[in-house]
Amino acid sequence: MAAALAVLGLGLGSSAVQAQTWKLGNASENIMNNGIIAWDDAKDQLFYANTADRNRLYVRQNDQDIRLTMNSCSDINVLGDTVYYVTDGADVVRYDMSTGSSDLLFSVAAGIDEMYVSTAGEFFYLSQGDVFRADAKGQAEIL
Repeated sequence: MAAALAVLGLGLGSSAVQAQTWKLGNASENIMNNGIIAWDDAKDQLFYANTADRNRLYVRQNDQDIRLTMNSCSDINVLGDTVYYVTDGADVVRYDMSTGSSDLLFSVAAGIDEMYVSTAGEFFYLSQGDVFRADAKGQAEIL
């Protein structure tokens, strides 16, 4: 997956190289471990799937562990006040830290093996060996 994302710097359908200025919501090392941990540098917070509580989404802040959701999560990505994650292996959810609300963005019937979210609002995910790029509505294209 990381190799596929490196290729994204090339213009699709063109030979020109395009500079990418976005960043990802999690590190590749964490995504390769089912993305169960994501660090927010700006707020000095750790988001994680608590394995002792059915992999529910938690945040560690001020030496306290706070449960954020009741559903299990993986592939956690943090961008600003928003946490994106996969639940049930196929549903992409957005959690808004400022309101405490969760929204289902889209589902992938074939399932999601790995997922990255970029600051450009794009979702990159691996499903059944293929890499896809999708928008927040789930409109996807294979890369």
